[in-house]
Amino acid sequence: MQALRCRRDSADAGLYALTTMLTIMPTASAARIEPSDAHDLIVFGATGAVGRAVLARLIAAGRRPLCPGRTGRDRLPTGSDWQAFDLYAEQPLELPAASEIVSAGPLDGLAHWLRRCPPQRPVRIAALSSTSAQTKLASNDPSERRLAQRLLDAEQMVIAQARRSGGSATLLRATLIYGNGPDRNLSHWTRLAQKLGRVPMPVWARGRRQPVHADDLAAALLTSLDRTAVAHRILTLPGGETLDYRSMVARHLAVSVPGAGLLDLVRPLAAAAVATLALGPAHWRARAAQLRRTGQDLCFDDGDWRLLDLAPRPFRPEPPDPDSTR
Repeated sequence: MQALRCRRDSADAGLYALTTMLTIMPTASAARIEPSDAHDLIVFGATGAVGRAVLARLIAAGRRPLCPGRTGRDRLPTGSDWQAFDLYAEQPLELPAASEIVSAGPLDGLAHWLRRCPPQRPVRIAALSSTSAQTKLASNDPSERRLAQRLLDAEQMVIAQARRSGGSATLLRATLIYGNGPDRNLSHWTRLAQKLGRVPMPVWARGRRQPVHADDLAAALLTSLDRTAVAHRILTLPGGETLDYRSMVARHLAVSVPGAGLLDLVRPLAAAAVATLALGPAHWRARAAQLRRTGQDLCFDDGDWRLLDLAPRPFRPEPPDPDSTR
């Protein structure tokens, strides 16, 4: 078996809320499945919203991807294979030397793995990044600035390693991702509405957003594998509709928690709440920065979609899946 080996750096991410709320997402235990050398396509982040959409498209097209992960075998659909694997692991691990890699998971993890395990054959990589690389670079919160820098460094590392292999990479910077199950952006508003009935929202939360659907990003990832015109490039992919933050959350709640509404917090009260969060530990300071940012326009040109001959859908939130435990 041709193999790639890797070691670890750790990274973490969290959700924010306006009130005291921490959510711990459960992980599933899984048994190891040994892949064969026949696997020529690897998908990282297969159990996330974008990764699930990638798998659905690949399986529908008759392909059988290998989906390495720490856990999640029971959450993968029939037609895909799983191998116990950790992008950040200290001990050497093996994967087939695939010619195509789709990454819908943590970009810094992919970059660390590629640095430790340089591809031994030409590889084509399509990887998900985030516009946070731009929008958080000048944040008041040091942890957000570090996140932005990690994304920028990881983007360049992935492109460089793919180029050294004789292949290429395309990075897709997504705006706020929604759809295809629970997400890291809007789902916390659902939980807050279920708990309180009404969601407190700063009166200044009128900054414009362009939420992008997970399945649109899945289509873009797979399309970019075959587009030489986007090799070694970083594309910015916003959603197909621009709306202000308050309207975005209200439209989401109308579907996810019917009857729940928004409670406008007047500027002095909202400012006091944010100032209080800013005095707390690191994860509270990050939430304070994110709440301040709800008043900023975070909009991007959509021209890169045309390089892929794709068009993103308008913002259409989906009802939650009652059977979803992801």
